[in-house]
Amino acid sequence: MTVPEEVRRTVHTCISAWNEADETTKQRLFEQSWVEDGTYTDPSVHVEGRDALMRHSQNFAVRWPGAEVVLTSGIVLHHGMVCFTWRVVGPDGRTLREGIDVGELAADGRLRRVVGFFGPFPNLDDCRWEGRDSARAVRHWSDSGGNNKALVSQKTLLLVCGRRR
Repeated sequence: MTVPEEVRRTVHTCISAWNEADETTKQRLFEQSWVEDGTYTDPSVHVEGRDALMRHSQNFAVRWPGAEVVLTSGIVLHHGMVCFTWRVVGPDGRTLREGIDVGELAADGRLRRVVGFFGPFPNLDDCRWEGRDSARAVRHWSDSGGNNKALVSQKTLLLVCGRRR
């Protein structure tokens, strides 16, 4: 599916706003790419409103002087939702952080909401399926013949990722 130029422009304008040092230009770029009451959420913060997002983006420049956000993928679009990957690159070319953003577009084509996830993401080999009921994990037992049995009281499976011990 081809992503319309207006959607690509919105995402690129948003990325440019994060990278902009001049406050007046940063404000203009956020106005072009975000609705006034938009929300931004990532593992470190939840901000509501474009002005709060601008303040949060200023902290980015303080935390990583000379760094910039760069897109590392194309933009995927469906049903008014966008998704793309990015990384923060330091002045020495080193990757400082990487992640993926999923955003919701408003009727006017600007971003209404973005939820970001920081990577790198765990390998599937480091994940396992684990059944859960409302109070406890899968209960295992052996029957009288020594056969292992498992009971899941509700049909819920979770993909649990992390380092294996």
